[in-house]
Amino acid sequence: MAPLPKSPRHRLARLAGTAFVALVLGAFLWIQLPRPPLPAARYLEHKGTLHGVEVLDRTRTETGLEEEIQLTSTTGLQVRGRLVGPEPGGPPRPAFVVMGGLAAGRRALEGLPTGEFPVVWLALDYPYRPPAAWPRVPNLLHELDRAAASAERSVAAALLALEYLESRSDVDPARTGMAGGSLGAFVAVIAGAVDAHPDAVLVLNGGGDLPRILRANLKRAPWVARVLLPLLARPWLSRVDPVGYAPRIAPRPLLMVNARDDPRMPEVCVQALYDAAGEPKQLVRLNVPHEVRGRPAAAEPVARAVRNWLEGLGWVEAP
Repeated sequence: MAPLPKSPRHRLARLAGTAFVALVLGAFLWIQLPRPPLPAARYLEHKGTLHGVEVLDRTRTETGLEEEIQLTSTTGLQVRGRLVGPEPGGPPRPAFVVMGGLAAGRRALEGLPTGEFPVVWLALDYPYRPPAAWPRVPNLLHELDRAAASAERSVAAALLALEYLESRSDVDPARTGMAGGSLGAFVAVIAGAVDAHPDAVLVLNGGGDLPRILRANLKRAPWVARVLLPLLARPWLSRVDPVGYAPRIAPRPLLMVNARDDPRMPEVCVQALYDAAGEPKQLVRLNVPHEVRGRPAAAEPVARAVRNWLEGLGWVEAP
């Protein structure tokens, strides 16, 4: 018996189903496609040049000086930071811009033994505030777009702060660098790669392969976020993944200090960033937690590793 001819409605439904499958497959492939790092010019355009410096507060401490400052760029970019350093006077010193965790911001240096270093440190706030609650699915793409734009501004803010440090009379402009911990590690690597001014890059508990790092940090998030975010975020994350920028840091030195068995920074991600970087580079693994701020016992071996590195560079003298 011959099959009955298919109706126009049946053929239309089949065509629509095929088109839907092709659309889903195309979207999946588009998400998985690797994206190249953003060009350096894009970050530098956000940065502009230093336009204004406002000292909001100044305090003398037992080990030196603390200043609360606000920097303004010719592009309108504003960033607030806290500078910690030795008492003014004497020869110019090395200096680092510091990008800590998102919540720490300019308080990233609190409780750390910065007084043991003859170094000027400037910790910055991020020009980004995450949503108070996890965004619903329709808002995920908007939030990803906002976070990606803020990542560009964060790198620009770090470079603006470096320009400010190099203008200070107590800073040696030939010994300045980028330092970042946790989320700030990504900013420090990118800033060190896209601009020639940083003379060294210091990374604490950082790594590469951002989608994998995101998955490791979403264990307490709603299941929808755990499933969708690492997948949907790939087009944005691949443009700012530090693995794509790390090779440009060389021949300037890179130090990575990482906690062993860090649940927030998988070992494979640490190794991916280290392998991507050129020489000279050094990786120090310590038995410390991911967060060392406010934990003197954990901060001490980190500070010792950083000091040994700076001594090896000839930036500070052995005590």
